[in-house]
Amino acid sequence: MALTLLVFSGLLVLNFFTNETVSYLDAKVDVSVYFKNSAKEDQVLKVKNDLEGVATVAKVNYLS
Repeated sequence: MALTLLVFSGLLVLNFFTNETVSYLDAKVDVSVYFKNSAKEDQVLKVKNDLEGVATVAKVNYLS
């Protein structure tokens, strides 16, 4: 019985730390997008606007 409780407690702790780690890493996602020199300005701005419309995107920086 004691061994069962110990294993169960260990699994709960492991589950907690796994969820915390996934949440931390999920918040740290960073994506960079590069365009070819031949890309037109209106195409780039369309992609920028599309990304800004995504609910999970925190911010979009555009450097020309």
